[in-house]
Amino acid sequence: MSEHHPYADLFPMMAAAQLQELAGDIKAHGLRVPIKRDKRGRILDGRNREAACRMAGVEPRYETFEGTDEEELQLVQSENLHRRHLNASQRSLIATKLKPIYEQQAKARQIAAGGKKKNRKAVPVNLPAAKEKGDARDKAGAAMKVSGRLVSLAENVQAKAISKIVAAVESGDLTVSAAAAVAD
Repeated sequence: MSEHHPYADLFPMMAAAQLQELAGDIKAHGLRVPIKRDKRGRILDGRNREAACRMAGVEPRYETFEGTDEEELQLVQSENLHRRHLNASQRSLIATKLKPIYEQQAKARQIAAGGKKKNRKAVPVNLPAAKEKGDARDKAGAAMKVSGRLVSLAENVQAKAISKIVAAVESGDLTVSAAAAVAD
């Protein structure tokens, strides 16, 4: 098994039955979509396909993604959000994992801009609005197509609920709202 990029680990692996179905399809038809790795060889997209190839006895095919760190994150989000059938609760849990990444990016932008906002010089009014505005929670929610409020509920579930409750939300068997009510 190849090492997984941390961005790939934002999304849950398929359930065992789904993985078995994928393995059967790969055994019958081959691996149709190559597994994408970053420049260091870590899997960005295709952890399930690699596991299914191993189960089916099929040699996996890989291709290297040559993008920046930000482009890697965009690739993982785009590939998984549109291909996977995740409900809003599952996506809100993923958004809680994305939030620290957006917070790190905001800190890096602050440093690049010369520190915190109060230390910056006034920006002329005629300049376009900054491209990267907004709260990390809301950005993570928008990336996963859920509200910032739902991300907050998911954070509450992760902080207070037992692991079985979190796993039920991750698998799609329980809504994050119901899990938050139980966690409180």
